[in-house]
Amino acid sequence: MFSQNLLKETIRFYENGNPEFVIYKNTDLQIVKEETYSPNGSLLAYYNYNPSTGKKDGPFNDLDNKGFYNEGLLNCDDYTFTIQELNGKGTGYFWNGKIVNGRPNGSVNVFLIKEDLEEVGEELDIEF
Repeated sequence: MFSQNLLKETIRFYENGNPEFVIYKNTDLQIVKEETYSPNGSLLAYYNYNPSTGKKDGPFNDLDNKGFYNEGLLNCDDYTFTIQELNGKGTGYFWNGKIVNGRPNGSVNVFLIKEDLEEVGEELDIEF
């Protein structure tokens, strides 16, 4: 699929000038791939698309999740997603399990990641 010439279009940039979101189109201007980058330029996620249907199709990677889509149907042996985020700092309720052809397969785990911060009443003097 990617042996053809693709047109690269950067949709969003970070303030430092690095790309944040990039799409690739075929010569018919149909989207075949999208990529998301961190502010320092590291690839965070990518998805491939079937240009004829517009559905996700082929390998993907988004942070910890790796697998593939088959005409829009997710397949991933170890998929985790947020059910409900708490306070916007990576804490919340999460779902983890195997997805086959877009459906959970086998046992799933639902868990809470919670960070409790306490204010320390005194200043610490640490010497290294």
